Amino acid sequence: MSYIGTTKIGKMFLGDVEIAKAFLGTDLVFQKGGVPPTPPTPSRLPDGYTEVEYIENTTTAFINTGIIYPCTWTITAQANAVPATNQILVGSKTSAGHYVGAITNGYWGTSTNASYYIAGYPNTARTQLTITINRKSVEFSVEDSATKTHNATSNIDTAIWLFAASKTTSSNYPFIGKVYGDVVGVKEGVEVFHGVPCTDPNGVAGLYDLVSESFFGSANTATFSAGSPIN
Repeated sequence: MSYIGTTKIGKMFLGDVEIAKAFLGTDLVFQKGGVPPTPPTPSRLPDGYTEVEYIENTTTAFINTGIIYPCTWTITAQANAVPATNQILVGSKTSAGHYVGAITNGYWGTSTNASYYIAGYPNTARTQLTITINRKSVEFSVEDSATKTHNATSNIDTAIWLFAASKTTSSNYPFIGKVYGDVVGVKEGVEVFHGVPCTDPNGVAGLYDLVSESFFGSANTATFSAGSPIN
């Protein structure tokens, strides 16, 4: 059995003769009474976009989501190495308490103060983080850890960035590493951002937001690299 789109083909004929098997090159595409092949899974991205395993920042690339606090983010990331300077994965200002990222002691958190990082979860391992950014605090957890809270030194007044944080428009303390799978932002119980790692029709790596139906590449001249395509 074969398919046209998602419609099953039960029989095939050449004139009056029923075909038992049909090949496309060396690939069997139809067999009378055989097990039907799995129909192709429609892409959730527009034509020309290719979903990939991850996007990676190696320099100063960042994404400005445009989303304002309060909001909760679920993101899976892995730092390329333990950083010499704290690196911001999700955040707004660089003021303590406005971000969560890879900390210089090798863990995830907002600073190397023991109250504000989560030991036992190295930032060089692929890790899922849940981060809630409020007007003047951040709550975060990694994998199945308990939630920690860090109060900020001032109010947040900019949108949330991924891979960095900013007071204006320049990249500050960029996260050098990979973000895997979907990046989801929720505000007041409503999904407001759902980024899929991908390349656009020009081969530029970034996140395609399923909510706004728009592509987010790096907001500056730096670029992301892309992992392997997901079929």
